[in-house]
This record gives sequence, structure tokens and C-alpha cells, in this order.
Amino acid sequence: MRYRPTPWSVPSLVVLMPYASGAGTAKVSTMTWGGTTLTRISGTSGTTPGDHAAEIWIAPLGASHTAATNTLSVAFTGSVYGCAIISQFDNVDQTTPAHDGTATNDTQESGSASLTVSNVASTDLLIGAFIKHDGSAAYTVGGSQIPITEFQVPNLTTRRALAVYKTTTNGGTVSTTFGSTYHGGAAAALKPAS
Repeated sequence: MRYRPTPWSVPSLVVLMPYASGAGTAKVSTMTWGGTTLTRISGTSGTTPGDHAAEIWIAPLGASHTAATNTLSVAFTGSVYGCAIISQFDNVDQTTPAHDGTATNDTQESGSASLTVSNVASTDLLIGAFIKHDGSAAYTVGGSQIPITEFQVPNLTTRRALAVYKTTTNGGTVSTTFGSTYHGGAAAALKPAS
């Protein structure tokens, strides 16, 4: 999936990582894509207690990046059932690509998963990922959002993951309504290149 508002833009690699952790304390410790080391967007580490979490990691790839086959390697601090949603976004600032991320790990049963990102400019691109407790495909994304992907978590079909992006801020919120489920998620604002 590419967000390409300008022909001269340079790419950034973004990995949205929703996962389920039975212990409720595991999180990603390192992530690499081939020889590139990714950085967790501040504020997007899944919170505890609870076993539903999501993180967002990013790496500027630079103007010299060319298509290549690479392996994503992720190390967790504990055992999880997880999935990686790998996306390339163009026209992202290469020095400070993201800001003001947020995450939630909701232990209450609620059909509404909503995350508000602070200090969002009208030119920012909002991205988010959610994981929910049940494996049904029933969901509705919030206004101006476009799903990147949604699927059952491999080897844990009682969980379903969803990733979205939106190009209009609408108050800096990404949201998804599920049928009825426990959930966790992460969201961040990508800063455009100047």
C-alpha cells in the first residue's frame, strides 16, 4: 500500500504490529528489515494489563531505496501470537517521521475502539492498528478512514487484526467499531516531508 501525494517523495517503511499476549506484559524489543533497523513510534507500545496490544515501528528508507526482497525480524520480550502489517508510505519526513503516538489495551468489553493522537496537523497522515478478541469479520471503520488490511491472526483464529489510515485528521482520531469484543490498538501521525 502506498500513499503517494507527490512524485518526488522518498519512502518510509512502517510496520503495524497487532498481537495477543497471554501474560499481558510482552512487547517488541527489536525489529529489523534486512539491514535496516526500525524504531518504535513513541507512545505506541501496547499498555498493560490485558492481552491485546499493538505497536507501530518505522524506518526512513531514503531516496536511494530500491525494490528488494528482505526479511522482517521481530524479537518480543515474551510469547505472543502476532502479525506484521508491512507498508511503505511516501512523502514522510525522513528526520522526524512520526509524532505523538498513542496506544490502548482495553480490558473492558466494548464495541468501540478509538484512539486520539495529539498535536495532529492538517497535513499529517494518521495510521492505526487494532486487534480484537473474536475472529469475526464484523467491523465498521470511522469516518475518512481506509482499511489497509484485516484478517484473522495466524494460529489464533479467535482474534482478528485490522489496520487503517486516513488523510483527513477529523480531530486526530482513528476508530473502529466491532460487534462486541475486548480490543487493543495503536495509532500515530506521520509527518509529511517539507
